[in-house]
Amino acid sequence: MTSCTATVTQTGTGTATATATSTASATGTRPPGRPQLQPEESSSSELAPGAVLVFTLAYGNVGNGAATGVTLSDTVPPLTVFNAGASTAGWSCADASPPGTVCTHPLADLPPGGQGSLLFAVTAGAKVLRRLLAAVDRA
Repeated sequence: MTSCTATVTQTGTGTATATATSTASATGTRPPGRPQLQPEESSSSELAPGAVLVFTLAYGNVGNGAATGVTLSDTVPPLTVFNAGASTAGWSCADASPPGTVCTHPLADLPPGGQGSLLFAVTAGAKVLRRLLAAVDRA
């Protein structure tokens, strides 16, 4: 399961920025041996209206058996929509899928020690600006 958190901070000039962070999960079947998947998600983009946030979902099999039938999933965060054009091809979501939509992407079989990454991109909506301005006004 994926969770997403947006943190709003105010700078001395009266502007606000928000940084989005999230975590990802992977599911699959365990064949003989012991695959152990290790997903990780990161983004360094700042959240602003119309901004495209691209998350890199890195994954690896740190177990001693092949991982087969693995699907990586991520959820479109609040105040954003899915951006298919900036994401790795193959996600189950249509472009502009709304917040809360669970998107999945099948992965190729992953041998022990194997790793890879996918891009999951979203575009911040206009409500982001209203929330950022409200945060600045309250400060």
